[in-house]
Order: sequence, then structure tokens, then C-alpha cells
Amino acid sequence: MLDEQGHALLYFHSPAHEQKDRVIDDTKAAGFEAVLSKLQAGLSKPRGAKDVATVMQRLGRAKQRFARAAQHYQIDVATVATGATGAGDPSGTQVSAITWSKRIKPGSGAAHPGVYCLRTTLVEQDNATLWRTYTMLTNLESVFRSLKTDLGLRPVFHQIDRRVEGHLFISVLAYHFVHMLRLQLKAKGITESWQTLRDTLATQQRVTVTMQRRDGRAVHVRKASRPEPKHQKINAILGHSPNPGGTHRALV
Repeated sequence: MLDEQGHALLYFHSPAHEQKDRVIDDTKAAGFEAVLSKLQAGLSKPRGAKDVATVMQRLGRAKQRFARAAQHYQIDVATVATGATGAGDPSGTQVSAITWSKRIKPGSGAAHPGVYCLRTTLVEQDNATLWRTYTMLTNLESVFRSLKTDLGLRPVFHQIDRRVEGHLFISVLAYHFVHMLRLQLKAKGITESWQTLRDTLATQQRVTVTMQRRDGRAVHVRKASRPEPKHQKINAILGHSPNPGGTHRALV
């Protein structure tokens, strides 16, 4: 469908995002109702806030804090004339009750959990092409983040041009290596991001054990820690040994 500016609107639904959105909405709604219940309970206490200004101020803060949930609530504040004109209640009225009801606002995120919209000027493309383009852009953004952080593209501390070019070349070369690994893993059903893969593989480490001999010399044994099932799966797909680096022994 097209919007008023002639842009294509493409709506997607993700079950995983729906579950996540429902959890967030339920958490926000529970927090907002807890504040409302606290305000309501304070009306029956001798020293609880009852004047209209204070109650409305606290309601405003609650709506600001839980804006995502507050839009779905209709809140009614009942007041009663007290005849008092003291500093705490200059208007002579106090809040007697706070009632609320919940009704999901039409067209809001809560009404369509897990649904998100893509807006594009590529109106001539079909839905499948637009989706592939969107996922490609997402991957590119992930690439740039990886280049800038994990692969050390920046900061660049070199002052000589050839050294700057060498720094950039190594970073781009490292990205191509990462991209090749991800393509091989994706073909076998492993679609995690590079950051997730790094975190997974980082749990297997190279360790060095030092043992002292009776003659005073030391034996150093360096090897990788025992691979977990997830390490074995990744290494099997890439054709790597589950014991990367092998075992090295040194006598000093």
C-alpha cells in the first residue's frame, strides 16, 4: 500500500517480536497500575495526598514515566467539596476517589504486537525484494559497527598515508574473512550475528599449565580448553579442529 506521499508501506509480523512486545507492555501496565493503586490507597490514609493539585501532579509524573502504557487508560478523578481553605487545600476540594479502566488504543503498538512497518520509495519492487533489501541494509549496519569496533577500523593513530592505508586494508580484509565465515555458517542454519559468534567462541580459550620438575626445570603445556557442543558444531561446519592450535610442550 502507498501513503499520502506515495511511499510504499510494507507491514511485517514477527512472532518473536510479538512475545517481546507483550512482555514489555504487561510490565509497563503493571507498573502504571501499581502507581494508580498507591494513589488510591493514599486517599484513605490520614496523611495521604488528597488535594487536587498534588494528586494531579503525581498522575502526570506516572503518565510521563509509563507513557507506553498510560495511553491505554481512562482515568477519572472524583473530587468532593470540603469547605476548607487552608494552605494544603486552597480550593476547598479534595480528591475522593481515583478510578481507571483500560482499553487498548486503536492503531497503537499494543493493538498490533509484533507488527512493524517498512516505509520506502521503492514502490516498483515486490514484497519479497523489499524484505531482502531491508535485511541486507540491516546486515550492512552490523558490518559497519563491527568494522568500527571489533575489527579495529577506528580510531586510526597513524600519521603517514601508507600506514593509514595499511590499517584500513587490514580492517577490510578482516571483514571479508568474517563475511566468508558467516556465509558458511548461515548455509548450515547458524544465523547469529558476528558479535554473538564471538561471544560463543570466546568461551573456549587457550590455557598454559606449568609443572615443576624435580631437577628444577619447568614444563609448560599449552592447549585449548575442552570444546563445548556449540564449539564443536561451529568447528565442524568450518572444517576446523575442535582443539585449535594443537598442544605445545616446552621444557625450560
